[in-house]
Amino acid sequence: MESLIRKVEEFELPKPSTVCAIVILSYFLVTAGIAYDIINEPPAVGATTDEATGKVKPVTFMPYRMNGQYIIEGISGALMYTLGGLSLIALDTSHNKRLDTKLRLILLGM
Repeated sequence: MESLIRKVEEFELPKPSTVCAIVILSYFLVTAGIAYDIINEPPAVGATTDEATGKVKPVTFMPYRMNGQYIIEGISGALMYTLGGLSLIALDTSHNKRLDTKLRLILLGM
């Protein structure tokens, strides 16, 4: 029992930047629909045949299915949501009064 207590006492908390990166990565994976992709195994991108030329064209959004998605559709949507969240974090960080002016302009320029 003492060895278990000793191991718990030696446990170090991760750095805040590590926790933030893990949270952002998990947010990206959840909004991408990784659970849906694992369970249903959809194709990465769909394809349709053009009636006029007979050539195969890629399709990024799944037609005729309300709750279906291709893998690339989920990843692109998650990327947009994650970039929006990161931009809000950058805007919040830019309002720090102790922040250097150049860094503030870089954060606002993103």
